[in-house]
Formats: sequence, C-alpha cells, structure tokens
Amino acid sequence: MTTVVLFFMMSQTMPEYRVERYMIRDSALCDDWFARDKFLHFSACAAISGFTYLFSIERLSRGETEGAAYSVSFTALVGLGKELYDKKHKGRFSWKDLLWDGAGLMVGYIAFIR
Repeated sequence: MTTVVLFFMMSQTMPEYRVERYMIRDSALCDDWFARDKFLHFSACAAISGFTYLFSIERLSRGETEGAAYSVSFTALVGLGKELYDKKHKGRFSWKDLLWDGAGLMVGYIAFIR
C-alpha cells in the first residue's frame, strides 16, 4: 500500500516538473533567426508603421514629417514593449525579435512613407 501511495504521489508531481523544465528549455533554445515568430514580428511592425503613418496623415491631419515621426516612434515602442512584456511574463528578452521588429519598421517606412 505504501508503494502505491508513493507511486501516486510521484506521478502527480513528476509530469508538472518535466513539462515546466521542457518549456524552459524549449523557449531558451528555439529562438531561431528565421522562425515563424520572426516573420510575425517583421510583418506586424511593417503594417503598424504604415497604418500609423496613414492614420496620422488622414485622421489627425498632421504633416508628412510629423506623421513619419509618429509612425516610427509608435512602431518602435510597440516592438520594445512586446519584448519587455515577454521578459516579464515569459522570462526571456529576445534581441532577435527586436532586430526583426526594426527590419519590419524599416521596410514599412520605405514602402509606406517614402
């Protein structure tokens, strides 16, 4: 009976530890340069820079220079804010994600603003 209780207690605690340990290892090692996550960072920042530029020009009636400044600033803050959120809640800050955010911002700036 003691063996059954001990086995039951181990089976209740062991999977949680293994899953948590696997998730930590998985998040630390799976930060590839060309992962799906990086494409999402790139495309989201390119879209945000274009949309904020058009919004500031059309809806807020700002000049092109102000619209470009708002767009670049807002997009950079969104990218940095996302990484700070990941650091606080997921325990990791990815410089690779931030680099892809910057690349998306540049492409969005070139495509939508210039």
